[in-house]
This record gives sequence, structure tokens and C-alpha cells, in this order.
Amino acid sequence: MKFIDEMRERSEEERMALSAMVAGAVALVLFVLWGAFFFRGSGVVRMEGGSQVVSEPDISTDFSAAISEFGAQYEQIRQTLDARTFTSEIPTTTVVEISVDNDGTVEAQNVILGPTQE
Repeated sequence: MKFIDEMRERSEEERMALSAMVAGAVALVLFVLWGAFFFRGSGVVRMEGGSQVVSEPDISTDFSAAISEFGAQYEQIRQTLDARTFTSEIPTTTVVEISVDNDGTVEAQNVILGPTQE
């Protein structure tokens, strides 16, 4: 109890500093223990019955497979776009259906812009 009596005689700032250091030390110890128990496994989790073994997924393999799939899809899209011909010219073929109803109102329908024919 000598330590507690000595702490009561110290100023409030000193007591707060000591309590902060003790709390930080406890948190650090708990974090280190959690890390040691969490990362110590070899990728295999054994159930309590002992008859069931579950493997953890290998994240690096999954990530590599996803990158490979993305690359294959990108190449397929690029090849498809390269096979098509795009022009920056404005099409000049225009088809417009114009009709006039009984009231004299003009309606334009089916406006179609097609590619130029050379």
C-alpha cells in the first residue's frame, strides 16, 4: 500500500501521466498478444472435434487470378475495338419522315442518320 500512499501525495498531473503510461502499456501488451495468436497459424484452422479441417483462402492467389481475368477481358475489348473502324466524319445520309395531320400540324418522325456511302 506504500505505492498507493505515495501516489496520493503526488500532484494530479503526475498521477494522470502515470495512469496514461500504464494504460498504454496494457494496450500494447494486449495488441502484441493478439497479433501473436492471430498470425501464428499456418493457414489451416482445426475445429474442436478434430475431424474437420478448413483451409483459409490464399489471398495472393485470388488477387493474381482476378488480375489475370481483368487483363484477359481488357485484351478482348481492345481487340474488338481495334477490329471496328471509327470515323470522325459526320454522317450525311439523313432520312426523315414528315407528315401533316388534319389540323395542319407538321410532325417529323424517324429521324435516321446513317453512315456516308462513298
